[in-house]
Amino acid sequence: MNINIVEIKSKELIYQYLSKYNNCFPESIDYRVGDLYAYSEKLFKYAYTFVAQKDSETLGIIILYANDNKTCEAFITMIAVDMNYNAQGIGSALFEKCEEICFQSGMKYLKLEVDKENSNAIRFYAKRGFIYFSEASKNTIYLRKELHYVKMD
Repeated sequence: MNINIVEIKSKELIYQYLSKYNNCFPESIDYRVGDLYAYSEKLFKYAYTFVAQKDSETLGIIILYANDNKTCEAFITMIAVDMNYNAQGIGSALFEKCEEICFQSGMKYLKLEVDKENSNAIRFYAKRGFIYFSEASKNTIYLRKELHYVKMD
């Protein structure tokens, strides 16, 4: 499948994508963060937002903070792929872009939070090198990956 990964640089578009994927998680995004518009403003200022598109259709999204220069740890705050496109490389393509941003930003670790019961997601992350890091809440855990970059001569 030929997909394009596109960076979203508009508060309004970020808000539209948050609204689109709001109920794709065990706890909706607005339940976790409150006001989606205020959250989209925060993401616009401090995070990278990328969508996977084929033609004009959006197939998935990833949102990443890669600005902690003290710990050099990036954090994926959201990844979602439309159910009709699961297991077609969309999540992998989004992760590749995410790791590219981590490299450009000098990050050494990539961390995310996942529902303990979401075995499909945990398997997906494990295949990409994520391992258990710590408890996040009663229902979620943190997974973390050490990033290794191949130096090209």
